[in-house]
Amino acid sequence: MDDPLEKSLRAEITDLKVKVGNLQEEKRLLEKDKNEYTQNVAHQLAAPINAIKMNIESLSMPKVSIDRKQVLLRSVYSQGTILAHLIKNFSLMSNLEADHELTGFREQPESFDLYRLCTNLSNDFQPVGKYKDQSIWVNEDEYKAAGYPQAYAIKNLFAQVVYNLLENATKYAEANSRIVIGLRVSGKIHGPTVTSQGLPIPNGSEEEIFKRGVRSRSEAAKRLNPAGTGFGLYIARRIMEIHKGTLTVETKNRVSTFVIQLPKK
Repeated sequence: MDDPLEKSLRAEITDLKVKVGNLQEEKRLLEKDKNEYTQNVAHQLAAPINAIKMNIESLSMPKVSIDRKQVLLRSVYSQGTILAHLIKNFSLMSNLEADHELTGFREQPESFDLYRLCTNLSNDFQPVGKYKDQSIWVNEDEYKAAGYPQAYAIKNLFAQVVYNLLENATKYAEANSRIVIGLRVSGKIHGPTVTSQGLPIPNGSEEEIFKRGVRSRSEAAKRLNPAGTGFGLYIARRIMEIHKGTLTVETKNRVSTFVIQLPKK
């Protein structure tokens, strides 16, 4: 007959072996995720860097017309802006995890023109849209009807939200389609909307796409954008949460509308 103490010890040892095995598997998965993330980051940074390099090489060639030089310079500026936002996204990760209040950031909230901010960001994405045969524009009528409202937020962080939504839209929108930056006003809250037509978000996964590390909305989206990091929408929502606002998505057929809502001051 087994000694009760010995039997208990064997059970504890077995339990510990299972726990150690689980921890080793978790470590393996974390290392795998870290390696994939590093590779994806390198890939995303390489794209605008290579584009800038190619444009500069073209600028140095003889007999380049003035008009062509202007196009190349605009592309360099646009790709540089994209590169800066990518770097900002990666550096924001730790700050957004640590800070839960606006006071935790060096920059302070301020009032700014929503229409102007959205127009500037739309202009930054014009070369990307042109390359993909996508039309990117701001619905000025909606902003005009609301009296060209002011937002109150940390401007650079809020711009990052709209930027991330536009980047997401250009990745998944169809060719020859429109990406529209609108405005939604509801009582004491308001904010931009970004609407595009393309790969649908599967039913029931509207919240899933905002989770950290969720890279895409479907297998088709993963094939279309294999190097995504899965942090763009997560960062955008975290920024809105810190501002006591919201970021949601509405879908109908192949049309997706991301809705930013921020309390009016």
